[in-house]
Amino acid sequence: MPSLTSLVRLVLPRRCVACGAPGEWMCERCGPRLRPLAAPLCVRCGAPTALAVSSCRACSRLRWLTSARSALWLEGPALALLGRWKRGEISPARLSAALMVHELPRPPVDAIAVVPAVGDRRLLRGADPPAELAVELARWWEVPVVPLLRRTRGVRPQRGLDAAARRGNVRGAFAARAGPCSLALVDDVYTTGATAARCAGRAPSTCMWSRSPARPSIGPLRARRPMADSV
Repeated sequence: MPSLTSLVRLVLPRRCVACGAPGEWMCERCGPRLRPLAAPLCVRCGAPTALAVSSCRACSRLRWLTSARSALWLEGPALALLGRWKRGEISPARLSAALMVHELPRPPVDAIAVVPAVGDRRLLRGADPPAELAVELARWWEVPVVPLLRRTRGVRPQRGLDAAARRGNVRGAFAARAGPCSLALVDDVYTTGATAARCAGRAPSTCMWSRSPARPSIGPLRARRPMADSV
């Protein structure tokens, strides 16, 4: 199987997306610093745990999500890549999709749905990373992208908010139409799962797998007893 660095070189222009050094798609200094998530992880939500567990504290608010996974830790070159993408400076959708396919097994889904962007921010940035990423993942997985979700109101940026504030910030912020029985929900970053859980809650009859390129590093979580109504 090809390395992460070779995948990076395959799909990006000949300039390091992280540090801007000319010559290679990702320079020899930055490529090896991409750090995939590795076990032990929570089987359900992908959070780091001290031991492999079927569910953890982070799962208590994810009742409608089947599972959540991210490919990389949001640090170093991955943080630079996604930050520049969010600002509309680059469009590394092919790279991000390739890294996700390399690191994550294909979920058993019939289609892909996208966490919808806030309209004014999309216009300001000139980029919609989750939508761009979904198009590339659809090619790898050979499934359609469906317009399942829409925003019903604006929200403040989630950055800097704790888990409870994030949940409150996106409460009632999404609506969904009927869709396939199983979907991959694509976003650019997975932090606490608040946004993904709210999106999944709008389509409770759909089995929804959350997938993203990266998640920020947090300390190991403790295992917990599964909730009676957990999916």
